[in-house]
Amino acid sequence: MFKYKNLPVAFSFQIIWCLIWTILIFIFGYKGFMFIVVGALRPLVLKKEPISKDETPWKQYYLILLYSVVTTSFLIILFYLINIFLLPIDFLVANKSNILLSIMPIFFLVHGIIGLVYLYLNSEHL
Repeated sequence: MFKYKNLPVAFSFQIIWCLIWTILIFIFGYKGFMFIVVGALRPLVLKKEPISKDETPWKQYYLILLYSVVTTSFLIILFYLINIFLLPIDFLVANKSNILLSIMPIFFLVHGIIGLVYLYLNSEHL
């Protein structure tokens, strides 16, 4: 198994990629979803190193994924409440397909942010 040599750069790449991806979805609709291909280039661009026998990064990966899923779920609920109480009804009807398409890039964006925060708080990788 391999891991990224510089995790903060990997998470920063993910954050920038997801911001651009979300914007492209709202500009071009479902055609902007094709920007997912750029995220597939990350393993080819960033350097990797083998995971040593005594190193166990799986707990770290699990925690980052768990925090990302929970945070994204809360963001979806928060957006729903904002939509009910603050936004006009036409907003959801007009942007329904774009909002549904943007759930995946928003999850990856939250995953990148939580990964950077987790690394910063543990500061063993900085």
